[in-house]
Amino acid sequence: MATDFWVTSTAKRNITQQSSGNINFGLFNGKKVLNSGLGDRTYIFKVTTLKQTEPEFMLFGLWVATIAMMAAAILFVLVAAMFAILNTATNPVETITGVVGLYVWNGIAMFFELLVLILWGIQFHKKLSHSVLWREELVQQWSSDGLASLGYSYWLVFVAFILHVVNMAILWFGTHQKRPKKVQIPVERGNTNAVNMIY
Repeated sequence: MATDFWVTSTAKRNITQQSSGNINFGLFNGKKVLNSGLGDRTYIFKVTTLKQTEPEFMLFGLWVATIAMMAAAILFVLVAAMFAILNTATNPVETITGVVGLYVWNGIAMFFELLVLILWGIQFHKKLSHSVLWREELVQQWSSDGLASLGYSYWLVFVAFILHVVNMAILWFGTHQKRPKKVQIPVERGNTNAVNMIY
């Protein structure tokens, strides 16, 4: 959540062949390195301040929703982990704290992770894939149109989603596999039992 690689991009300045730029940012912080041919200019910025300074940068409602859904996903991941530990140590009687609860908590975490993927995907396709630059840089003819991509931080959420699927599959397999039935052999208690023991 706090990583700075939810979006990565290169940039170029249309009026010079010598230009180059690299931009990366996350939900809270970012870094921009631009070179017009005279050396790198590095900017460290906070995404939280862009709503006032660069209102056209992104859809800030989607940004807030992404943070909220990510926080909820992390919360339910922790809840699922806590109840998984509880289930290994004891055998809870209540349904919500037992095996069914593990499905529920993992399912809720997956739901919020899916929302994060959808919300940030919309944000990227609506705004960030076209430009991750500020108004001043656009005036100077910098461009990042078509040069941006979703960073590894975004794909880690997808990996977490898949791991929840695997976790639930293992849980289902572990609780539904057939166990061999114990067969009890009756013990004879008559006079013939004593005779059999002599032989």
